[in-house]
Amino acid sequence: MPSFESYTHQDLLRIVLADGTVMQGNYQHIAGMNFLHVRDGSPMGRVEGPLDLQLVDEIRLLATKDEINAEKKARLRGDPFPGRAPRTRDDYEYRLGLLARAIAAEANKKRRDELIYQFNDLGDEIRLAQSKRAWLLAEGRFSLISNAPPTMRDLWIADVASPSLFKRPRPQDFDPAPAERRKRVPLPEDVLAEKRSIPNMLAALRAAGFKARISLAGDPPHERADIQVDLSENRHHRFILEGRRLDAVTNWRMLWAGNHTATGLRRYRSITRTDTYRQFIAVAQIAREAV
Repeated sequence: MPSFESYTHQDLLRIVLADGTVMQGNYQHIAGMNFLHVRDGSPMGRVEGPLDLQLVDEIRLLATKDEINAEKKARLRGDPFPGRAPRTRDDYEYRLGLLARAIAAEANKKRRDELIYQFNDLGDEIRLAQSKRAWLLAEGRFSLISNAPPTMRDLWIADVASPSLFKRPRPQDFDPAPAERRKRVPLPEDVLAEKRSIPNMLAALRAAGFKARISLAGDPPHERADIQVDLSENRHHRFILEGRRLDAVTNWRMLWAGNHTATGLRRYRSITRTDTYRQFIAVAQIAREAV
């Protein structure tokens, strides 16, 4: 008697029943029972089963699940983009940039989608963050209109962006060695020495116990960034510190991040009367010295 024991969920099978009926579809093993998902031309197909082995004459494997997935993957990627597989940091950076420009220049949507799959496959190999892939793709589009090195404003809608959405890759981000990618890039000495620089302001706020994070960052982030500070747990008392470094001096502007309705302004007035707010202002004024 035929058996399903040697087959894996989603394997493509051809089944012949004792009455001569022939079915072809993806095998499904659910709750100890055997089913066949048959593609019959309808949007969802149909499911045959549970199948009674006593009524099955023959089971033939047409393709394994892994073979099906490999074929689908190859089909989505189309012809490989010309060039050798990258090995070094420079290789990865060069090939990803090349693919980004090819994607930007490709007029055929199907081929453009294929190249995007290949671009992401390469990015996956070095665990390149999505925000940095977004930068490379935007840089590829910019290269169609200019040969100049792009600034963030050239590629984005402003001179700051959420680091989780858009960020320039560092050279080491392209390194195939995970240990190299994890290394921190030292900040310039003059940035570290300035007490109210963006990194020192963030460190001072956190050391004082405030919930602070970079909400928007420029390029590089130590030259331009917004620090979001919550003075309470419910997010109703949120401020933004806008930092911009000019001539080796970081200038700051504080903004109320709540709304300006009657309720929002009441919350603003109530928080500005607290010791928490006064401590926040003191830290923001002297930054690194407050640690």
